[in-house]
Amino acid sequence: MREPDAPTRRPESMTPAAIYSRHLAAVVREQPGRRADASRLDAEIAVRLAVTGHSREQIVNVIRDGARAGRPEEARNWDSYSRRAADFAFSPPGGEMRERLAGQEKKLLRLEGREDEHALLRRLGGPMRHL
Repeated sequence: MREPDAPTRRPESMTPAAIYSRHLAAVVREQPGRRADASRLDAEIAVRLAVTGHSREQIVNVIRDGARAGRPEEARNWDSYSRRAADFAFSPPGGEMRERLAGQEKKLLRLEGREDEHALLRRLGGPMRHL
């Protein structure tokens, strides 16, 4: 039961497309005036997802579902496109970007609505204990 004066927090959608949309909006907001090249933005979103502990396959799903939903007019092979974005996230240049973003991990987890889940996994000593 909620306390009468406690603010209500609307639960965020955890669908791949919703997570993608939140990251996209944050990247665009953080880099005002920068040319919005969709492939560059998607590569950066893939790196951000890697920083928050998403697997390669999860990144593929987020990029595929989110980019396809956000740009329905584009005729492209979304499976290949999203795999290339995920490959970038785990490439040497993507690794450099992950290192630069590592200090923002908590902020990125909050953006995804996963900060509590991540802390729990760390405490339990699961696969994300090193993050």
